[in-house]
Amino acid sequence: MINLRFCVAAWGLAMGCVVMLLTASSQTSLAADLTPIQIAAVTHEGPVDFEKEVLPIFRRKCLACHNATEAESDLVLETPQSILKGGSEGPAVVGGKSAESLLLMLASRQKEPAMPPDGNDVKAKPLTPEELGLIKLWIDQGAKGEVLGTAAPVAWQPLPPGVNPIYAVAVSPDGQYAAAGRANQIFLYHIPSKREVGRLTDPSLIESGIYSKPGVAELDLVQSLVFSPDSQTLASGGYRTAKLWQRARNSHKADLAGLESPARAIAVSADGKWAAIAEDNGKIKLFELATGKVAQTLAGHSAAVSDVCFSVDGTKLVSGSQDKTFRVWTIADGKEIVNIETAAPVNAVAFVTEDKQVATGGADNLIRLWALPDPTAEKSEEAPKPVKEISGHTGPIKSLVAMSAAGTEMVSGSQDGTARLWNVAAGTMVRQMSHGAPITSVAVRGDGQRIASASSNNTARLWNSTNGQQIAELKGDFRTKIEVDNLTRAVALAKREVDAAKKDLDEANKRKTAETDNAKKAADAAKLADEESKKKDEASKKPLADKDAADKALETAKAALAKADETKKAADTELAAAAEALKKAQADLAAANKGDDQAAKDAAQKAVQEADAKNKATSEAKKKADADLTAAQNTAKAAETKVTQLTAPAQKALDEKNAAERALTAANRSVQRAGEAVKAATDAIPMFDAAVKQMEEKAKQTEATLATAKTAVTASEKPVLSVAFSHDGAVLATAGDDQIVHTWS
Repeated sequence: MINLRFCVAAWGLAMGCVVMLLTASSQTSLAADLTPIQIAAVTHEGPVDFEKEVLPIFRRKCLACHNATEAESDLVLETPQSILKGGSEGPAVVGGKSAESLLLMLASRQKEPAMPPDGNDVKAKPLTPEELGLIKLWIDQGAKGEVLGTAAPVAWQPLPPGVNPIYAVAVSPDGQYAAAGRANQIFLYHIPSKREVGRLTDPSLIESGIYSKPGVAELDLVQSLVFSPDSQTLASGGYRTAKLWQRARNSHKADLAGLESPARAIAVSADGKWAAIAEDNGKIKLFELATGKVAQTLAGHSAAVSDVCFSVDGTKLVSGSQDKTFRVWTIADGKEIVNIETAAPVNAVAFVTEDKQVATGGADNLIRLWALPDPTAEKSEEAPKPVKEISGHTGPIKSLVAMSAAGTEMVSGSQDGTARLWNVAAGTMVRQMSHGAPITSVAVRGDGQRIASASSNNTARLWNSTNGQQIAELKGDFRTKIEVDNLTRAVALAKREVDAAKKDLDEANKRKTAETDNAKKAADAAKLADEESKKKDEASKKPLADKDAADKALETAKAALAKADETKKAADTELAAAAEALKKAQADLAAANKGDDQAAKDAAQKAVQEADAKNKATSEAKKKADADLTAAQNTAKAAETKVTQLTAPAQKALDEKNAAERALTAANRSVQRAGEAVKAATDAIPMFDAAVKQMEEKAKQTEATLATAKTAVTASEKPVLSVAFSHDGAVLATAGDDQIVHTWS
């Protein structure tokens, strides 16, 4: 299996290569990092065998995607014919022309995309030069060949002894059965009785010859198990298989056909070979259980046969009838060997004291013990009399059964509502068990430790024979009771779900109310924030205007100061120039005065006068500029002082205004978010309301189903007419007016 799985995985990987190869064949440029693989020159004697030499290469590196099942790009590389046919991109190979064959170009990485691609999932490596050379030679030889062989089927073998792990278990929803997958077997267990009830068998596994004995469900280990909700179907998962197993309801092996009138009683021989059925018409049908056919019809009674019983050794049958007789028959030939008339109609019969005596239960409330006559002895003319009459019951005897094969003790059931244990030899009562209603049938378990009684009051009861204490009361169909229990829990759960849904709805309404209240608070807060913002805006206007005016005045004062400073600097320059000009003129006059040129003297004198006048004028201008500068400095200083004085109040007003605006913005965001929260809370309510209605409807339906189930429980409780133990004593069967055979642990 491991090799097969690996091959399939590798196969799948390599196929992807060819898909990429062919679907991208239109690309003609090589990738920068695509290194071509050299194609080796292969020396080969004779033609290349495709099936033996080329196909194995494709299986390792190509067939995962290009097989008949997974034909990517419609290309199949399993045969030369399918390869030459090509796929959706045309032929992969051109016979006789390897240089024109796309398959070879991509496999040798002469063209993109490379095959197989790097980093593929199954780690398939690029084709080797020798593999490429062999494929090239095959193509050049015409790409011919045939594929004659087929893949060998999986050769299954039985699991080796000792391999029995349990990988899967399941419990039926009704809690009655458990399934366990042990190796390739599925075991079924009855949970209440803790007994194995069988192993599932897949007939096809027996037919295949892999296994010869029943009890195998899968070829490989059982991996998973699960029951259906109704507990009637079991699903199992194995190696690539899933199987459904159906539990048949009301199944039986065969019908015992051939009765001429309603059946009154049935008995089965200890060896399981024979079944005797008593009829209303006085006949007894003896069936061979292996064939289900009537072996003999025992006729002789003139009225309905009430009861039949086989001897322990299975050679004789005793019958009791409403004709006031009991008769003993030989099974081998169906002959009547005993015919004894009693004082009252016989309702019940049983073999006791090692088949040497017959006990009869009569409509006259008495149990009679009869000695079986010696068949070899001469018949007496005197009518047989009972060995012993046992009294005590106050109602007709309805059922008799021996406690053991020895028959030293027996149990009787009567319409007086009691089951009684008797010592046969002494004819005395050992123990009494009160059913509380007319008893229709009694049975004894093989080990004599348990007694069962059935009654017309719709119940069967199980007793401890050693102390006469009741162990259990059985009535109705236990499956309906289980269903009631399940539905009771479901109703309780549904009510909790309703409560939870209502709580969620209440919470949703509370959330809506809370979000609505929050939205109102947010709106109120936003209104206050808006009022405060307007108030702060109004309050900030004068401080900000005053500050703005002061800033402008300061700006004007600074401009005037700058201008005055420039004027002073110009005046200083002009004054210095005038002083220098005056000094020069005075020097020129002094020089002229030393000479005799009067005109020069006069001119120099005039120049001195003009320079002096200009110096004086410039000196006056400088004084004015100094005064203007001082005034401008004072004005600027005053303006700065005022700005300083107004800055703090203005900043405070501005801060308060900005804070109020931020608060208003936040309040508006809160209003928006609160509105969204209210909408979300409002929109959620219909969903929770729908959930409440859904849960209430579910609870209502579950309660209705529970009421129906409870009615079914009551309806299933009908008179129990017969009771019997299984051969191994592990199961008790009851049957009655409900026409169903119930089995109990």
